[in-house]
Amino acid sequence: MHRPTPSLRRLVHPAVHEGRFAASINTQPFRMSSLTGRLTLRSELERAPAQWIWQVIADGRVGNRRTTIGLFLDRDLEPGDHDLIDHEQIKVIYNETLHRKNTVYHSAHFQGGRLVLLEASPCTLRLRGVFSFNMSSINLDVTDGAFDLYCR
Repeated sequence: MHRPTPSLRRLVHPAVHEGRFAASINTQPFRMSSLTGRLTLRSELERAPAQWIWQVIADGRVGNRRTTIGLFLDRDLEPGDHDLIDHEQIKVIYNETLHRKNTVYHSAHFQGGRLVLLEASPCTLRLRGVFSFNMSSINLDVTDGAFDLYCR
């Protein structure tokens, strides 16, 4: 029986889900390399281990920066137009890496933002919506955000 060496295991990437994810960061396109989506338990909550969330993580590049955008939506979030600022049911993470320096921004730091949830079906596991957010203090403007995928 052949076993992969530890160095080969690091080359295995997580399964890429079929779907669409797009955004522009300061007018530059986000070039997606992988997309994962799932309906999962919210593991970081110790007091509410039974809380389910939609989790969407898109990895890619903007210019020469590795970029990740993560959307975390409570399963009970109703379709409609939602303000991202101080929304209890929506968390967004924006992560960029340049020259091995990792910078993470959280929706709690955003100065503006919207998410329009078009569909969130626990039966079909389809999740669709559009979003935008900004932090003028650091000149970050994410526009034309859109996602349409089947989660697992």
